[in-house]
Amino acid sequence: MVPADLHREFSIRNWGKESGLPDNRVKVLFQTHDGYLWMGTPYGLVRFDGITFTQFTRGTRADMGSDHCLSLGEDTAGNLWIGTTGGVLRWDGERFTRATRQEGLYHDEVTAIATMRDGSVWVGMSSVVQRFPAGNFRPGPPQNIGGSNVSLCRGSEDDLWLGNDSLWRLDPLKLKIESSGRPSRTGADVIIRLVSTPDSGLLALAKGPADEVHFATFREGRWGDTHVSPTSNQGRAEWLIHGHLNQLWLPDGSRGLVRFSDGRFEPAGVPWTAAEDFAICGLEDREGNLWIGTESSGLFCLSRKRLTTVGRTDGLPHDNARSLWPATGGGVWAATDAGLSRVASNLQSVTNWTEVEGRPLENLKAVAETAGGGVRLGLSLEQFTLANGHFTRQRFSRPAGDRSLDANDTGFNKVRCFFPSRDGSLWVAVPRGLHRLRGDEDRWFTTKDGLGADDVRALLETRAGVLWAGTAGGGLSRFTRDPVHPFTTLTRNDGLSRDTVWALCEDPDGVVWAGTDGGLNRVEENRIAAFDTRHGLPADGVNSVIDDDLGHLWIGHDRGLYFVDRAELKAVANGRASRVHCVPFGIADGMAVAECNGQTATPAAYKTADGRLWFGTPKGIVVVDPKSIRENSAAPPVVIESVKADEEIVHGEDTDPRGLGKRVEGRALRLPPGRARFLEFSYTANTFIGSENARFRYRLEGYEEMWHDAGTRRLAHYIGLAPGTYCFHVIAANHDDVWNETGAVFPFSLAPYYYQTRWFWGGVGVVSMGCLGILGRWRLNTVRRTAGDAERARLARALHDHLGADLTSLQSLAELARREIPPGHPASAHVQRLSAATTDAGRTLRDAIFTLGPGDSTLAGLCARITQFAGDLLSPAGVRCRFDWPLPLPEIRLHPEAAFELYLGVKEALANVLKHARAQTCTLALEITATDISLTITDDGRGFDPTGGEPVDGSPEGWPGGRGLKNLQAHAVTLGGTCEVRTQPGRGVTVQFNLKRETMEDRR
Repeated sequence: MVPADLHREFSIRNWGKESGLPDNRVKVLFQTHDGYLWMGTPYGLVRFDGITFTQFTRGTRADMGSDHCLSLGEDTAGNLWIGTTGGVLRWDGERFTRATRQEGLYHDEVTAIATMRDGSVWVGMSSVVQRFPAGNFRPGPPQNIGGSNVSLCRGSEDDLWLGNDSLWRLDPLKLKIESSGRPSRTGADVIIRLVSTPDSGLLALAKGPADEVHFATFREGRWGDTHVSPTSNQGRAEWLIHGHLNQLWLPDGSRGLVRFSDGRFEPAGVPWTAAEDFAICGLEDREGNLWIGTESSGLFCLSRKRLTTVGRTDGLPHDNARSLWPATGGGVWAATDAGLSRVASNLQSVTNWTEVEGRPLENLKAVAETAGGGVRLGLSLEQFTLANGHFTRQRFSRPAGDRSLDANDTGFNKVRCFFPSRDGSLWVAVPRGLHRLRGDEDRWFTTKDGLGADDVRALLETRAGVLWAGTAGGGLSRFTRDPVHPFTTLTRNDGLSRDTVWALCEDPDGVVWAGTDGGLNRVEENRIAAFDTRHGLPADGVNSVIDDDLGHLWIGHDRGLYFVDRAELKAVANGRASRVHCVPFGIADGMAVAECNGQTATPAAYKTADGRLWFGTPKGIVVVDPKSIRENSAAPPVVIESVKADEEIVHGEDTDPRGLGKRVEGRALRLPPGRARFLEFSYTANTFIGSENARFRYRLEGYEEMWHDAGTRRLAHYIGLAPGTYCFHVIAANHDDVWNETGAVFPFSLAPYYYQTRWFWGGVGVVSMGCLGILGRWRLNTVRRTAGDAERARLARALHDHLGADLTSLQSLAELARREIPPGHPASAHVQRLSAATTDAGRTLRDAIFTLGPGDSTLAGLCARITQFAGDLLSPAGVRCRFDWPLPLPEIRLHPEAAFELYLGVKEALANVLKHARAQTCTLALEITATDISLTITDDGRGFDPTGGEPVDGSPEGWPGGRGLKNLQAHAVTLGGTCEVRTQPGRGVTVQFNLKRETMEDRR
């Protein structure tokens, strides 16, 4: 038998010691109710959420007792049980409890665990089983069943099944063991694994006297057929997975895996690349992923591909497939960077044409098969027709009277798209216009004929015979056949999301869908509805769009592929809904790169007669059968892993029992006064398909009503909370955008200081009655200040709405120009500098808007801005930020100019930490007296010689000889203060801004 190609059927990921495992030998796998994957190794226990490995070893956990893990299980209370070579451990989420021979365990080597619905736990050792009653961590008396190996499995009726030299059933009420015989007639086989099946049966894996491996079903007291496996794990652990597709997986020695399906065995091949390795444990998780633990290559995850990619290794001359066209007889034509290809429907046969007239057929842009059977090919400077195995060269002449600076006539011959219409015409789109070829006639259309722009990027003929042309910058044009005004055009003024149209599609209802660089558009009888990320789309840009036969639109973009229900889009267009549900696809689903082609050559995607969809990408052709796609409907479990209050862990596995105390289950944690100046919540979602794409939303109930869209970020911060009762709530969505709306919560309360209590303020209220005159005067000043705030707010809105929009447009145009200019072109460097300068200008504008905004010139607003900037700048680089703000912060109003100048100084100092310090921690501290304000930034990095010695990397800014220190001094002088810099080589750097309150405060 020829082994199957696992790599073609599955996306395979691998993790080892370099990824966070304590050892590359993974001996046991288990998934708990909260979705975590747990694995046991000889050197510790590991928890995995798809992103992060968390290790538990004796070196870091004194309560663990033993590192060598052999078996895993979970009881009804959610405790994890770990069988080790040194007894059994129970993990309650914060600490381990251990039982050994001293606590009544018969043997310290626990090889099997089974948990029962009544909360009890059974553990298996050599020839013996013992029961831990629910809620009691002391084992009952041992029960000897003989044999050298015991396997355990809970049955459908909460009965316990045991396997060794025979199959045994333990009555849950009588605690009496009864034998059920053996799975074969040899009378000498040993049951080494028991697995429950969805139909309330058992699968027993056994080894015979000649070490042959076989398995049989046991249901309703009877043994089923015995199947002898053609495999052997060569003396290693034998195991069995019963998959959700009714497939069985077994180890096949150094040959990898074997699959049993439809009554036959099939070698499945090896997931690892090592010369020789062995699979020693396996698991299928709730999402259908296969997990394999190996002897020396670590952990593997096999996720079924929902997409198939045909690339260079499958016969394409080049991976970059720019445009596609369906081929007569099945399959597609593909224009690639190294020639023309015809890919057969079975994806196994690829025919290539890589030369024409002895020259390489390179940088092919567009392809189309015409009615006569010929294939039209478009390159940068010329066209070819392939017919009967021969190429015919063609070129468009420059129109008479055209004097444009186009030396090679590229604008007239660089084909964007071919489109054969049903009337026998061939439409050819080039950057300088649109051709209509019919017989010997060549009709040339440009903006003078009503085209929105000369550069036509996409063409579509509807079933009603209407031709639509998508242009670059000119909108969507419709061919009217009027000899005087052949085209009419729809633009942003008519409701189009953007005026650059890259893709066109007609659905079965006759609706035209236009994909632009800024959203998807629904065009029905010239009524336009536009959709973008605000409506739930994963991205604004649309490179290609196709409808399937199931009511969906499939959309390719710069970051992958997704589909969306047309009915949901229609509901949003008609105002019946505000968002749509999109199912994204990427590398985890079988794409070699999460990007689809389009924009410069179309069509980059096509539907063939068999209903399959084909997408051109920079890394091959992606093929999907929509009928075979099943969404991952399992909403991901959400876990709040830890909570920190002022850098102290108050919830999570590292909670200090001597600190604020363990939160009692079902009750809110009560924090003492002043212990929530800075709160950090760490959370995760346990999904293993596209784990990095899991998305989160959170809010702090009792403080805010709005949900924060955190994207893929797994941390949330709050500073300066007032006393009160709160509940942190986080929800998450998986790779297929299926949300766990329940999520996870963490309730807590913050106790007040005495001066924050009601009785205190009642007394203050009595005293305040005598201060009404003062308050009246204060009110008058407030009214005057509010008028100033309104003016600043108006200016901030004007900058954001007008200058901000212009900068965004300029950046988009710069990026578009960068893509269009070929590598090595003299203008390329200028355009890149323009793009970078525009981005920097945008950042500067955002800082100015922040300072102008109402209420943002307070000390509290400035501290919040600094906190956000420091986290965004330093956290991705692995630098831990600490904030020592004197909370609650005093009500100090700052001059807007002074606040902005101090903020720029802090940005300069933090930028130096990032570029030069190589620090692990950066601390920002604020001290306030009656006359002074001091802001200090301290890092634990490498420091430098303040006398002017040369640093390791020369003299970059921020070191003596650079501009960084001078800039810091300049900011301080502008504020009427000083800036002190204290440092020594290897001792870090301290930057301290010393300022006067009278120059910082706005006392109007």
